[in-house]
Amino acid sequence: MVDTFNTNTTDGGGGGGGNGGHLCDVHKKQQQHLQPHHHHQHQQHYHQQQQQQQRVTTLPKTTATSMASSQQPSGIPIEILDDLAARFIINIPQRERDDLIRLCFLIEQAHWHYLDFICPQHQLIRHNYTRFTEIMFNHIPFLNQHIGRLAIIVSKWKDYKLLVPTCGAILLDPTLSRVLLVQGYGGRSWGFPKGKINENEPYVQCAAREVKEETGYDATAGISDQCYIERRINESSVRLYIAKDVDPMFAFKPLARNEIKEIRWFAVDELPVRTHLPTTTAAGSIGSITNSVVVAGNTVNANQFYSVVPFVKALRRWIARERQQRKEREADDHWAMTTATAPT
Repeated sequence: MVDTFNTNTTDGGGGGGGNGGHLCDVHKKQQQHLQPHHHHQHQQHYHQQQQQQQRVTTLPKTTATSMASSQQPSGIPIEILDDLAARFIINIPQRERDDLIRLCFLIEQAHWHYLDFICPQHQLIRHNYTRFTEIMFNHIPFLNQHIGRLAIIVSKWKDYKLLVPTCGAILLDPTLSRVLLVQGYGGRSWGFPKGKINENEPYVQCAAREVKEETGYDATAGISDQCYIERRINESSVRLYIAKDVDPMFAFKPLARNEIKEIRWFAVDELPVRTHLPTTTAAGSIGSITNSVVVAGNTVNANQFYSVVPFVKALRRWIARERQQRKEREADDHWAMTTATAPT
């Protein structure tokens, strides 16, 4: 548990990120294993592809009859499977084909492309990641030999992915009374904008990048590498930098496709907090939370904020300290102005 507020010392987190300070032991071990473009670096490259061209698949146009004739049991035509394999997977160096964790990340990138561009264009089934991975392992010859243990491979990949550190930001309005949260597709939970760190990427840079991708807001100038709250959740480090004075009138809009469903301001005082009684949610055991809370006049299930809860108490302490410092600065400014204008 780390709360670093405008100080030059940290408690276990390291003060800078991948290049400065020290990484947690888990991330050090991961870096020894990672190859170029591993884990979340695929997502950065993928979003850059979207921003450059917003392109769809480059497959030749086919008639409904020819497309149907090439249809597989998966519902995905051979031409599309070939294109996905060529674009994302089969052209990696031979020596990397035995790294099944890396291959799972490459298939994840292909899956994003499939969902974002190919499904809308060709009206195909929106397979989940596990089923999509099975389809690709069956389609790509050098992966066929691993089909019998595919469930174990995917399980190991998911476990590995959970251990990669996460960075993001807590965006506060100028009054420090409201915080910005995002809601992803496929769920009802709310959380801070955040995501997995790239290999050798500074923590603060990862936080700014994730905020930009998920909200469209550039928080680079508003966050300090010495002001963050860090928690360890399910063996994974989650570090959130505090960004104040965010314009509430900014037109928030995610850059990533099919990732963020809604972006909304919430009153900090209305966010639920945990007690010391144990409970289990989708995020694991995080302490008991009130069954429901009133947010913006509406009663909602507090478990929708399970990823927010571990940070709320520390955030409120930071806000109280920041408000006190603001009062002291205002008092000092008033005294200085009074002294300057007083007759001599």
